[in-house]
Amino acid sequence: MSQAGPSQRRRTPQDGRRGRRGPRRNGGRPRHSFTPEQVEQRRARVPEVRYPDELPVSQRRQDIADAIRDHQVVVIAGETGSGKTTQIPRSASSSAGECTA
Repeated sequence: MSQAGPSQRRRTPQDGRRGRRGPRRNGGRPRHSFTPEQVEQRRARVPEVRYPDELPVSQRRQDIADAIRDHQVVVIAGETGSGKTTQIPRSASSSAGECTA
């Protein structure tokens, strides 16, 4: 049994490559650095998160957030148009900042 040659060998991170994109050129640093003023401008443009009261999922938002916090797996079932797809991610991301490990 022979060993695979260099051209047949699968590339690994030890080769200094990142898949098809090639090696990192900037040492893993972010591409852009923002001034404090730019950061504040970007924060000011973030839209306010709203939860429409007419959606059943919005009405049970706290119960759902508590279940996500307290349980490893949560199954949420509801009617089409109840807000499962749009409101659950909003609720989870907004309450993620409130969770403490």
